[in-house]
Amino acid sequence: MKRTTVFGVLAAASLTAAGACYAWQLSQDLAALSKRVTTIAAELARVREANDSPVPIARESPTFLVQAAPATPAAVPEAKIREVVRGELARREEEQQVAIEADTEQLAQTLRDSLSDELGLDADTLARLETLGDELAATERSLLADQEAHRVTEPEVHARYLKAWNDDEDQLKRLLGHDRYAKLVALRGEHPEFARALYVLRSAPSTPGPQENQP
Repeated sequence: MKRTTVFGVLAAASLTAAGACYAWQLSQDLAALSKRVTTIAAELARVREANDSPVPIARESPTFLVQAAPATPAAVPEAKIREVVRGELARREEEQQVAIEADTEQLAQTLRDSLSDELGLDADTLARLETLGDELAATERSLLADQEAHRVTEPEVHARYLKAWNDDEDQLKRLLGHDRYAKLVALRGEHPEFARALYVLRSAPSTPGPQENQP
């Protein structure tokens, strides 16, 4: 069972239990109040009889207040409980998504800073390097979409992606020069998982098709 599903079940159970507890407590309070009013009424009657002086009407027991109150509170509709749970789930999922996006962006920024330091990149060179990676990522997504739609075969996808990757690498070599490009290749081998945040760190494809299963 997925975590969100587990949370949904627990949240619904908690809201149902809370509603039942509230109803029981209110019923107990009303019963205690009714008993107290009955006791006061009896005491007032005894005082009135002993003093032979009727208690003013304004001071008579406000029995009608208790009678007007419902014996038990209306049950919380199940639809309302589901609505509250769905709203809470949506809010938490949104918060989680925002946190994930913030963490991903923070990781990407950290990698950009580290890459700039390692390779001695200025802002313009770093931006160009990122653009090359983004263009290759866009090519990969397009090829995968074509393959899924059966517009191209898997070998065709692999061949086209490999050509795009090689073209991208040629531009990287010209942009960075021999020494810095060698450092970039070394960083790819040391931290392949970082390619999720910075596509230019993606290694050469080694499987028949874009690297959808690689980091």
